[in-house]
Amino acid sequence: LCNRDNKVSINLNGTLPLPEFKLGNYPNPFNPNTTISFNLKSASHVSLDVYNIQGQRIRSLVNGWIPAGDHTRAWDGKDGSGRVMPSGVYFLRLNTEHGSDLKKCLMLK
Repeated sequence: LCNRDNKVSINLNGTLPLPEFKLGNYPNPFNPNTTISFNLKSASHVSLDVYNIQGQRIRSLVNGWIPAGDHTRAWDGKDGSGRVMPSGVYFLRLNTEHGSDLKKCLMLK
């Protein structure tokens, strides 16, 4: 697991630490809606963005302070301007003060 400085941290007992959060979506593949879930162990400023296969951010789903706990956000398969996105691979990027995670998802129409 890499922190924001791209350094791997290992616990003193030699094991990798548990992630600060877990990012997932259901269903995957989806058409055209999916529910994105994540868990925060502690409150944090969070950004959750959707990227296309070219690495372009197409939609921001969260950008703000989120309390600890389980959270869900829906993505309707549209970009930030309300245009329906085509079938393909998309990436969900979760950034917090404690690290980041990336999840691949597939929209099939």
